[in-house]
Amino acid sequence: MASRVSVIVDILKKLEETGQIYIPGLDMPLSITKSLFQILDARRRAEAEKRGIPEIQFDYEAILGVLLGLE
Repeated sequence: MASRVSVIVDILKKLEETGQIYIPGLDMPLSITKSLFQILDARRRAEAEKRGIPEIQFDYEAILGVLLGLE
């Protein structure tokens, strides 16, 4: 258990040092800069509104699919 906590503390420190944000709930771990996260989140919200989908149901994987031309 102590080793898990140590790993988590190290990850949190690295995110803090690099100014990044970790996005939980994806199929693979992803960390991005805070600025990019804000841009991505604003685009996600706008796309959900445009499609008439509740924001909570239009997740980060969905907006990444849109931006990559997969949808």
